[in-house]
Amino acid sequence: MGLRVERARQLPRGIHHPWAHVSHEIDGHTHIYATGGVDTVEECAEGLADAVLICSDSRHNGHGKTHDTSEGDKAYKSAIDQMLTRDYWSEYVDLQRKIEHFEIWGGPVPAMVLQPSVDDVMQWQLAVTHPETGLPHFYDIGDALKAPPPNPDKFVKGQLGHYRRRGATARER
Repeated sequence: MGLRVERARQLPRGIHHPWAHVSHEIDGHTHIYATGGVDTVEECAEGLADAVLICSDSRHNGHGKTHDTSEGDKAYKSAIDQMLTRDYWSEYVDLQRKIEHFEIWGGPVPAMVLQPSVDDVMQWQLAVTHPETGLPHFYDIGDALKAPPPNPDKFVKGQLGHYRRRGATARER
């Protein structure tokens, strides 16, 4: 953890941070503005407000919406607030942690998995994902769950001891 904190002190803060961006959501329609190349917080806020105001039905491959000037003002204020309060370094570290967990599991990381025991498929266990390491911690629940074991024709044992559908892609799991 000390290395991450030390690197964070060396990186530029706020608007000049390499991963800095601001966003504004309006009824499920989000505008994002990357801050690269701007010199001031106001320039960044103006960029986001302009992105909101130029949006129309003909933009974003037909998924755009027309916004009124009050939404541009809200986007401007939101951008100022984000640039002054967001911790981009922590967000980046958190994203990298989530990517590592995704790679460990071979897909989306479950909070927990109920599965047959590794030793005896008639016994059940609960695999709870550790929030920091992404590795599962197994808790035996024995035969408290009266359920049949997985069908070996349809399921295959995964790398971490969990079962997944045979031939399923990461999205389908």
